[in-house]
Amino acid sequence: MRYATRFNGTPVSVTLTADPALDDRQLDAPSTYADDRYEYSCTETPLGPKSLLLKLQLRRADGSPFKVTAFKAEAAVPGLDLHRVFVPVLHEAIGKRDLISLPWGVEERTFTSWSFPFVAALNRFDQNRFCMGFMDHVHAADTRHSCYDEDANMSLQRLFDPAPRETSVWEETLYLSCEDRPVFDEVRAFSRAYDELHKVALPPAPPSVWEPVWCSWYGIKNDVDADYIRSMVPLLKEWGIGNIIVDAGWFKGDGFDPDTGHYIPDASKFPDLKGLVEEVQSEGLTILLWCAPLFNISDLADVPFIKAHRFQAADSDEANNFLCPRCPAVRQYAYRTVKHLMQTYGCNGLKIDFIDPLQDRASLPCTADHEHDIADYGEAVYDLLQGIYQAATQVRADALLEYRMNYSTLATRPFATSHRAQDAPFDPDHIRRMCTRLKSYILNPEAGREGNVAVHTDPAYWLPEESPANVARFMASLVTSAAPMLSMDLRTLPAEHQRITRAWLAFYRQHRDLLLFGRHQLLSADSHHSLFSVHLGDEALWGAFTPTFPGVLAVPSENIRRMWILNGGAQERLYTRLEGVEGACLQAEVYDRGLEKSAILKLPVEDRAVILDLPVEIGGALELQSGSECL
Repeated sequence: MRYATRFNGTPVSVTLTADPALDDRQLDAPSTYADDRYEYSCTETPLGPKSLLLKLQLRRADGSPFKVTAFKAEAAVPGLDLHRVFVPVLHEAIGKRDLISLPWGVEERTFTSWSFPFVAALNRFDQNRFCMGFMDHVHAADTRHSCYDEDANMSLQRLFDPAPRETSVWEETLYLSCEDRPVFDEVRAFSRAYDELHKVALPPAPPSVWEPVWCSWYGIKNDVDADYIRSMVPLLKEWGIGNIIVDAGWFKGDGFDPDTGHYIPDASKFPDLKGLVEEVQSEGLTILLWCAPLFNISDLADVPFIKAHRFQAADSDEANNFLCPRCPAVRQYAYRTVKHLMQTYGCNGLKIDFIDPLQDRASLPCTADHEHDIADYGEAVYDLLQGIYQAATQVRADALLEYRMNYSTLATRPFATSHRAQDAPFDPDHIRRMCTRLKSYILNPEAGREGNVAVHTDPAYWLPEESPANVARFMASLVTSAAPMLSMDLRTLPAEHQRITRAWLAFYRQHRDLLLFGRHQLLSADSHHSLFSVHLGDEALWGAFTPTFPGVLAVPSENIRRMWILNGGAQERLYTRLEGVEGACLQAEVYDRGLEKSAILKLPVEDRAVILDLPVEIGGALELQSGSECL
């Protein structure tokens, strides 16, 4: 069965096949159809002037089950004002490259813990020209795009691994939009449509998820020990960092217990882990332990349970170092592991890692000789992550669970309290880029702290020999990207680094709601989103991480009274024309890279504009307040 239509000038077609076979006919949308075997309906729900949900439903007339063998949605986007394509996943796992031009071809497999089925054709300014997405993010899908010398052809296709899906009622909802808006606004709209359709209920986020974080990993890696953690606590308290993550290295590589999992503390480094946890908590900090319930088993290959339950993809002759989530014994093992860690050591939560080590290959059938009670990989991972969340919150209602970007999806968002950017410790620009993506679908700005889970940056790391200008530039970018996370040995930082870091952490805490939930607008089309504004209420901020300042900045909303401009560029001077200013005069306060005030002056406003031409240190800031009268 096939239907074809034109959506705001773009040809769109949907193909559906089933067993027993559907009639080979072409239908219009929306429409209904029935014969002696099937009842079919296609309904439209408008979302905006140029966006809608298209819901398709198929059932047997007698209510008996049938098999869906293929479903595909295709669009041929006219090649007008097209220059880029967007898919949610960042390529090469940690996303060091991206689709910054219109490629000849893209193919992405998605499922619960790997991206989500959405594709958009954009112009050179990253404005949406056409996008579509599936509303079911649990089951595997294939996202494709091709553009050689004609239209931009894109498709979303269901992948039925290892066999066609058998059901008595089949439904699929397709999102279509030609709204002329920035791509991340389009992703936000798509995400809110997903929330509404699925009635998503997020976990109540404990207040600590919005506090800055310190993670042990980059500063010391596997050599972490209790003394190292303990030595950080005084500085963490002083700097206003509320959370500690004890990353990998705290456990024995060859430790294993079938009832409590493969995380047994290394007594030579953590002789009293529970005591350390209580000590940290008594200082007012939360503490999380790193674990990967399905992974981190390379030293346990000969353990009978591990050996019997490893995942073996259909395209491989050898089992992977990854436990198979389709197996009920594995999922129960993961739940026992999580419950044991939370109960035995009293930690506030867990950093859940490596749910995605096989990336999109994981949705291939598992051929290992163990029980599989869930045939679909996406359903199995969904069940696994839901069970991990339940196991943790049964021990602590306010348990903290952190995910990493690859498996921070719309489907997994209800099972974690924070979602972190991928590994990019030295790179503030890439962290900003990843957090911009994450925030577009993880955060609902209108819901504020009470209605969201958090986005965290990757742990920042730099060497003590780094220049103060780069440290300040890094920190300015970090605190405007998401809840900031640090990872260096704070004791080894030079005094100037410490001054800068403390100041920018304080800036984050003071302006947290603006930075996290303000209206975010990208003002540059480069892949690192180097120029942006954010505003909330009567306050606005610009982050400028471009080599030179833009010639013109526009106040992003009415009734803005207080403004910040952050100098993350390469010049020790801020020069721009600021338009849309209210009042007759601006009071300007210049701050150095440690956010200490270095100058105060008044600037006249003419025709709602003011010329800014002021020395501002790299990594420094300018604060502007309107409503003052010039003398």
